[in-house]
Amino acid sequence: MKYLITLLLAVLATVNVTAQDVVYPDNMEYLQLQVATENTDDPYKGNNPSFAPIRKPTIGISGNTLYLYGQFSGVTLELIENGVTVYSTIVEANTNAVTLPDGMPGIYELRLNNGRYIYYCEIEIQ
Repeated sequence: MKYLITLLLAVLATVNVTAQDVVYPDNMEYLQLQVATENTDDPYKGNNPSFAPIRKPTIGISGNTLYLYGQFSGVTLELIENGVTVYSTIVEANTNAVTLPDGMPGIYELRLNNGRYIYYCEIEIQ
């Protein structure tokens, strides 16, 4: 009987953890990011030849919230307008959602830079 109660409590604890996950809205638009390699001065860092294609992550956007699905291990997020960075922030590893600043409607180039690759696409913030 103790084993059954312990098992039931473990299952309930697991359900509680998953219930706190990010809820994604139904009206979300999905974006396919393009990938570029970043040139670094360090010959031992990044850009080693590989025969496997680079995985292009998919992110979601709804309003001014980006949904990253925990796909990145720490990136710098930038919004670029006409070649000028108008917003920049550090996104911690395995982040699911990032809220962009209010009051910035327009079309921007979104860049996610992890130090080795730059993931980019065009987004419209309303």
